Amino acid sequence: AERLERSEKATGQIVTAYRMDGQVPINIETAQLKAQSVLYTRDSSHARANQVAGNVSLQMRWAPLGVFPVAGGLPIIVDGQMIGAIGVGGSSGATQDEKCAIAGIAKIKPRLDAQ
Repeated sequence: AERLERSEKATGQIVTAYRMDGQVPINIETAQLKAQSVLYTRDSSHARANQVAGNVSLQMRWAPLGVFPVAGGLPIIVDGQMIGAIGVGGSSGATQDEKCAIAGIAKIKPRLDAQ
């Protein structure tokens, strides 16, 4: 697996990214789009997917803004405040991406709560 890390915290940029062996690079791009969508809308990318389902007009308004309404992006909440977002891409489907995002947040939550 490949790990990318940057120190650009609180800027909407990647802090840490992982790409599993055998995955195509575009999966990092879609994961980042999902996380950015969460930052823009302050809600899960799955909620946005449900909102735009069948609403082509809304899809067209959001696309130029960088909103990627596909499940797999979740807000990271600490003490009731959104401190960031996680985006996952490349699994067998968007629902599985969201499950991985939930597991990722659960893994780091104790460290976040301790700060």
